[in-house]
Amino acid sequence: MTRRSLKSILDDQLNEILVSEILILDLLPVIEGQLSNSRLLSAIHDLKKLMRSQQKSIQKILNKVKAKFQKVPSEEFETLLTEIISLAEYSSEPEIVDMYVAFSFSRLHKFQKTCYGAAGIYASSMGYTDISYDLQRLIDGKESSFNAIAEIAEELDRRTSKS
Repeated sequence: MTRRSLKSILDDQLNEILVSEILILDLLPVIEGQLSNSRLLSAIHDLKKLMRSQQKSIQKILNKVKAKFQKVPSEEFETLLTEIISLAEYSSEPEIVDMYVAFSFSRLHKFQKTCYGAAGIYASSMGYTDISYDLQRLIDGKESSFNAIAEIAEELDRRTSKS
């Protein structure tokens, strides 16, 4: 693979990361209005603050590698966001909405981990070890937020299973 094609792949991956951050941040106000669990709302609020600061870091990384920003989300990611919005808007049971949204955030996290990891590998192979490190630091920074949301999802699942 040539250096130019690796650069193109890195640019695409970094764009996918930034687009996913932007779309999640756009989605959060819609989701927050549908939730009833105060712990879940708090966890999502904390994640939102973190993601805002990380979005700026990703934009700096794009600038550092001289990548042009293109707001083109992946189909898989758009489908996931559409599913989250649909259930949040159409379910009449607040606890089910909370549980589904919380579990959906685990799926969002897995998607993002994959994107960040791939971008880190491409960056490292091109000699951008500092960028690879920064990407790993960013995704690691989200780990505790997503873990808190996952714990709430499991708790809600146990509660609804007993009903």
